[in-house]
Amino acid sequence: MSRYTEAFALGLAVAVASAALMIPALDPQSPYRVFSSSLVGTLIGAATGAWIAFSLDHWRRADEERERRESDLKHAQFVLATQQNLIRNILDQSLEEHRDDPHRHVLLKPLGIEPPDVRFDFEALKFVVQSKNPDLLLRLHTCSRCVDAVIGDLQQRHEIHLRLQDENATEPGEILVSESMASQLQDLTDAIYDNADTAELRIRECLADIEEFMRHEYPGAKPLKVEYVKPNADAEVEPSVDRERNA
Repeated sequence: MSRYTEAFALGLAVAVASAALMIPALDPQSPYRVFSSSLVGTLIGAATGAWIAFSLDHWRRADEERERRESDLKHAQFVLATQQNLIRNILDQSLEEHRDDPHRHVLLKPLGIEPPDVRFDFEALKFVVQSKNPDLLLRLHTCSRCVDAVIGDLQQRHEIHLRLQDENATEPGEILVSESMASQLQDLTDAIYDNADTAELRIRECLADIEEFMRHEYPGAKPLKVEYVKPNADAEVEPSVDRERNA
């Protein structure tokens, strides 16, 4: 039985019970008995109808608000899934190959990565602040900053690689790297690995946090099923710099 059916049944029961209690109390000899009975019944019916209408409207609005919030949380899950795919692809197809190599700052292929085209709608998620887990909003913001840091570092390293190619254009087959440039590349490369690992961890934590939040705040809600599928190990990531050079 839905809440709307329950409200109607409860209102009807209240009206019938009230009429049953009040009408017999009237003086059966009174000439106004019929009029009074009719008036009492009308008043009870009007009050009950108004109460039912108010309750139904209140519950309808509550249901609509819940559906909207569930949808906003699912959108946040979708954003996290998009970020997870991006970071895991970077790790699996590029970073993992040279993770333990002491020369990874030189061997790592340059990647020109663009930010995901979907972002968190923090304005829509502000209701989280009023929940029992308000820190979730901050964790989502931190997660987004971690992903932006990875992309920013990769883009900066990509620009340095382009400069190196321009500076060594007259020396085909070998790229000379100055000590200061090598130090900058190493710092950037280390930051890329650290930020990518942190972002991947934060994304997994936030996905679990949202699922737990929905289970606790909205029992019966069905979170999105987010599953990362590892790309084909044989597929190689073509450096974006090579595509630009060959265009």
